[in-house]
Amino acid sequence: MKFFLQAKFIKSVLSKKIICLTLPIFFSVLFAGNAFATTYYSKSTGNLDVLSNWGTNTDGTGTAPTSFTTTATYIIQNNLTPTIGAAWSVGTNSVTVGNGSAAVLQVL
Repeated sequence: MKFFLQAKFIKSVLSKKIICLTLPIFFSVLFAGNAFATTYYSKSTGNLDVLSNWGTNTDGTGTAPTSFTTTATYIIQNNLTPTIGAAWSVGTNSVTVGNGSAAVLQVL
């Protein structure tokens, strides 16, 4: 009986240690980088530097960003001739052209 209780105690202690060691790893992965960043997509027309020309839906509709400097990812798509009409600063955010693997970017 004594051996059984010791084994049960050791199992309990080990499981608590595993949980204590696993939780920090889980939360560091969860909160790493832009885990909570909103993704915005360009609309089919309009200047990219205008907040209302972005939306949370893949076609550019939906909620527009309130600022280009809040944590977000911006994907330029849906627009055959995207333009920037003024200085456009996105801070440390990510801007992706097309699907991120097959795009042609021409700077004039």
